[in-house]
Amino acid sequence: MPAPRPSLTRGQRMEVLSVLKRTGGLPVRPLSTRMGMSYMGVKQYCLELEKKGFLETWRQPRGVGGTLGALLTGVFATLEVNSNLPTNLKDVVGKSLVGEQLKAMFVTVVLSVVATAIIAVVLKATIGLRVDEEIESNGLDISEHGEEGYHPA
Repeated sequence: MPAPRPSLTRGQRMEVLSVLKRTGGLPVRPLSTRMGMSYMGVKQYCLELEKKGFLETWRQPRGVGGTLGALLTGVFATLEVNSNLPTNLKDVVGKSLVGEQLKAMFVTVVLSVVATAIIAVVLKATIGLRVDEEIESNGLDISEHGEEGYHPA
């Protein structure tokens, strides 16, 4: 029978959570390297933290919620759900609300793309979008803030 694992101390738990928060979440291997611990040790810590409700271990798809939500608003908007619909949207409820939502989604995407393009043009004209080739070949970590990102063995 295996010996019971020691429980995480509050300090250890806070250290793991602090590193995860600062980095925006890391897989176990980079986390173990960053913390100077074994892969299995960090994995056991993360499993314990997950059981206690501190970690969410599955990744959520990005960029889907808002767009899908906007579309489904048009699909599921009914009088049973919202009694204000006849007052505010009497011309489109049950007829073309999905179409209106699609138009709004299209306008949002167009505005976002245009605004991003304008910002990129302004940045390119003022400070540039790339660093010099010499800085890039030396490494951005050393050139920009004087640190090495990787320490080859």
